Amino acid sequence: MYCTNLPIKVIAYEEGYNDPLYFSRVFKKYCGISPKEFRVQLQKNRLI
Repeated sequence: MYCTNLPIKVIAYEEGYNDPLYFSRVFKKYCGISPKEFRVQLQKNRLI
């Protein structure tokens, strides 16, 4: 995994998802938080 400032919808398309909302649901299912929340947590922890 790498850090990027690309919009979530661009990341979804790059990962092969045609629907960014579906990507977000799958992400949340496996990570427990949404992609946006994940970014916020990374920023709070100063990992990016």
